[in-house]
Amino acid sequence: MKWLGVNLNDIETTYSRGLARFNGLKFQIPRGLCQYGLSEYKSINVEIGNKAFINWWRELEAKLCTEEPFNSNLKGTSLRLKVDDGTPVFDSERNYLGSFTTAGEGAGKEMSCLIEVTGVYFFNNQYGLTVKCSQIMVYEPTPDEESVAVPTHALLSDDDDE
Repeated sequence: MKWLGVNLNDIETTYSRGLARFNGLKFQIPRGLCQYGLSEYKSINVEIGNKAFINWWRELEAKLCTEEPFNSNLKGTSLRLKVDDGTPVFDSERNYLGSFTTAGEGAGKEMSCLIEVTGVYFFNNQYGLTVKCSQIMVYEPTPDEESVAVPTHALLSDDDDE
């Protein structure tokens, strides 16, 4: 299911040790750019330029975790996702490529991820959502394909100093 198919009012919640757990909250996020690849902490950050998704994600976080202080997985337009050692990676033709195992794998690649939001965590005196990749699809750029538009900060040109 794609993210648009998720009804925020139909999410099943249970509790374990006082923290929320979500049953079957699995969906595909829009395609985005993974600039740095797999981190040493086994996560990736995917820059997503889809404003509707960004707004929807903020609503999802507000609905699922009302605890404070809250540490969002979304920083600007970059969504942090946990990647386990066995998370399968496919190319755009659905060929299995293995999994990301070393830091930097996936760097500079456009990808779409099937993710699962499994529950709320409490760590370093902050609450947050546990968000894991279930599958990753990596897209190789083709010469006639434009890159995904990713919002960035723009510097003023030197001409503007006058």
